[in-house]
Amino acid sequence: MQSPRPQPTYIPQPSPLTVPLIQFIQHHHAQLSQTPELLSGMMEVLQRMLTEPAPHPCRLSVPQEHGYVLVDQTDIMMVEADGSYSKIHLVGGKTMMVSKSIKHVEELLDTKWFVRIHKSYVVNLKYVSSYSRSQGGSVTMENGKELLISRRRVPHFLEKLSAVTLAFHRNQAC
Repeated sequence: MQSPRPQPTYIPQPSPLTVPLIQFIQHHHAQLSQTPELLSGMMEVLQRMLTEPAPHPCRLSVPQEHGYVLVDQTDIMMVEADGSYSKIHLVGGKTMMVSKSIKHVEELLDTKWFVRIHKSYVVNLKYVSSYSRSQGGSVTMENGKELLISRRRVPHFLEKLSAVTLAFHRNQAC
């Protein structure tokens, strides 16, 4: 006697990483148990899902006094630590204070464009106007604010800046 076929699980909002797997299973559900090649293909999709980094959302949900504000990451110029709080500086001069550490906010941001330059600062490379090697390293943001880069973070900053610059020259940018 065959065991009853398991009912498919409903996933209310599939993430971009699960969509290929769901499509594969839907397309090949009848043959999966009978064909080892299809099972192998499913395992490849699973492996790719586990090894590819999760995409960062384009928008952040920032808690505020009376609810949440959705902020596009492209509108974030920099994040500044303020004790256990973080101050998010937006394009146009607006700032938002959040009761989250700078480390927590940094983990939510797209690592292609955002880089930690100091224990107190995460900057969006799109809004860095200039870099100076004097005094160990500093950046000037488009809003005119000059920020020091900690010595141990200079190599990583230059690596990220170089990668973004190369991507821009290859027409792979924004």
